[in-house]
Amino acid sequence: MTILFILMWNMITLNISENKQLLTTNEYEYVEQTHINTKSSQVKIGEIEFYGLSVKGVYSKIEDWNLHGESEFHPDKLDIVFQIQNNGKTPVNLVLSGIGDFCVASYSWVDKQPSNLKLDDILKDVPWTERRIVGKTLIKNLQPGESRKVCLKGFNIRRTMRKYLTTKNDLWPWKFRVSITAKSLQGHKLSQSQSLLTLTPVD
Repeated sequence: MTILFILMWNMITLNISENKQLLTTNEYEYVEQTHINTKSSQVKIGEIEFYGLSVKGVYSKIEDWNLHGESEFHPDKLDIVFQIQNNGKTPVNLVLSGIGDFCVASYSWVDKQPSNLKLDDILKDVPWTERRIVGKTLIKNLQPGESRKVCLKGFNIRRTMRKYLTTKNDLWPWKFRVSITAKSLQGHKLSQSQSLLTLTPVD
């Protein structure tokens, strides 16, 4: 059993190393097309939260990655934090993977939309792009009823956004979406959850 986990972990590490932060088409299609009833699933993924360092070096939850005004919360790297719980009657071993993508649209196009519309309504039909792997981890021997905190550390959001942080670029990634998927060691999909983070530009 120990050898099996070592082999699985090596496969996960190799996958991240080879793909860097790029996402394969098959993985993304799963996020877009597959619905899993987490209420009836043996495995439940809790609320997905974003954490990072403020300008003053304080580690805290990030509700809005914000460059506007005097906001302190626009870290270069994000930690993706959530709970994983076993609702079944037997122990489980899991591979957890995080996929991130961005909702990109131009400033000028957003400004032309009716002022009574909320940003979410404006962006609802904008496709998600800039797909990235934000992290993978192995959960061993999660007991029935047990819940564990998981942290996918150090996703470099600044690396993706760098090209948008210029005055010549009319595009901005208004939303960052993270999808967490739980699979068995055999590759069966057990649960999935998503969370959105608003990215507020300078002005």
